[in-house]
Amino acid sequence: MKIIKSWLQDYIDLDLENEKLADLLSLSGTAVDSFGEVLDSKVVVAEIREVKKHPNADKLQIATVWNGEEELQIVCGAPNIAPCQKVPLAQIGSVLGEGFVIKKAEIRGIESSGMLCAADELGLGSDHSGIMILDSKWEIGQPLNKYIKSDAVFDIEITPNRGDLLSHIGVARELKALLKKELKKSNYELKINKEAKEIEISVVDSSLCPQYYGLKISGVKPAESPKWLKDRLTSSGFRPINNIVDVTNYILLDLGQPLHAFDATKLKGGINIRPAHFGEGIVTLDGNLRALDEGMIVIADREEAIAIAGVMGGSNSEVDDKTSEIIIEAAEFERRSIRKTAKNLNLSSDASYRFERGIDSGNIENALKKAATLILEVLL
Repeated sequence: MKIIKSWLQDYIDLDLENEKLADLLSLSGTAVDSFGEVLDSKVVVAEIREVKKHPNADKLQIATVWNGEEELQIVCGAPNIAPCQKVPLAQIGSVLGEGFVIKKAEIRGIESSGMLCAADELGLGSDHSGIMILDSKWEIGQPLNKYIKSDAVFDIEITPNRGDLLSHIGVARELKALLKKELKKSNYELKINKEAKEIEISVVDSSLCPQYYGLKISGVKPAESPKWLKDRLTSSGFRPINNIVDVTNYILLDLGQPLHAFDATKLKGGINIRPAHFGEGIVTLDGNLRALDEGMIVIADREEAIAIAGVMGGSNSEVDDKTSEIIIEAAEFERRSIRKTAKNLNLSSDASYRFERGIDSGNIENALKKAATLILEVLL
């Protein structure tokens, strides 16, 4: 699991260098496989001095850039570069993303000594429309992380018995014990319309679903999430989708509580948590038809299953561009049942991974409130 240092600092004050923090966690039994800055220090501010067409490729250009010490020739396919611009230059030997090392290359017969970078290639968002244009006042040759806050990402190995560490709050609690520090407090004030019609929720077998909460939010409009949210998800290895789904994924990584959002207008009747019927099936969000075994827990409306509990939602209740009203679920499911379902369907998910190992059963309602608070914030 990827843990972001600045995210941890939402919960606990950390004055440790990255290496010492990695050592502290590893020596306590939480192995840190790797860690590093999002922005490699070999990515520097450079100035474009000349741009000309590539002689052997219509969609490529050749840029001559100055890195403060020498001029370099870079082959680039972005349409937005021009002389006098300051841009991010990933020099030979710099590392981008998941271990992609920049090397000298020959592209369609022209030597290229580095790479000009778009925002998504630097882990600074999802924009890949063109090269990132920098502030003209930034000094040529300086590491980009001097001007753009660079976070540290720790890739930690979680043993099956430490499901409590599958979140940033969980790792922060571990550090609280190791460092003998207090956690920062956070409260979420959520105004609920008491006069609104309550969601009808029924649980057939409470031993399979000890807790289930549902909260309806009206007037939503799925759209692109704000940059801070997309950046945190991207750094954690998640692809931003829209502000509703992104918030549910954020809470998963933040508090370790899997959530799911249903399009409320697509549901027929209330919500029923029950075992699957004989011969029942569901098309899941990945587009596959899943044949369900009797006993598998499903979330259903009056007519059909709308999700495989703790594993994956159904396409028949998916949030899309036309969604205007959602129901967010937060629940606790019996972990052995979820493990068996995921195994029999050969369908593992980030949600099932956490339910199988056990979630914080005392934090479910709080996670739902925080999710709703964030959704209302990103909608404004």
